[in-house]
Amino acid sequence: MLFNKNLAKIGTMARFKNCANGEKTMKKESYNGWKNWETWNCRMWFDGGCFRCHTAEQCKKMVEEIEVQHVPQSGFLRDIFESAMSEIDWQEIADAEKEDNEAEETEETEEIEKSEEIEV
Repeated sequence: MLFNKNLAKIGTMARFKNCANGEKTMKKESYNGWKNWETWNCRMWFDGGCFRCHTAEQCKKMVEEIEVQHVPQSGFLRDIFESAMSEIDWQEIADAEKEDNEAEETEETEEIEKSEEIEV
């Protein structure tokens, strides 16, 4: 299949938004209630119980530690990884982790209180 440069250009241009000064910038849209797809995707890995973090810096550091083992030092995968990392809203992930941890603690406390009531 031949690559149609005109179609690619039209598709790319459709993703741009014209600014008042005539410059073109990429339009980033939210994804499933998250800042962007990169943040949502990263959060799904945290949410699955694979990782736990309490601060934005800690969340980012955990992913960077995995990166050292699995992402080549140069090339296509490195470029994709670095692009995604620069888009992730680490604070949004840390805030969601904090909310989940608080909810889990509340549920555990309620379960303990219920079991104590049953024992009495």
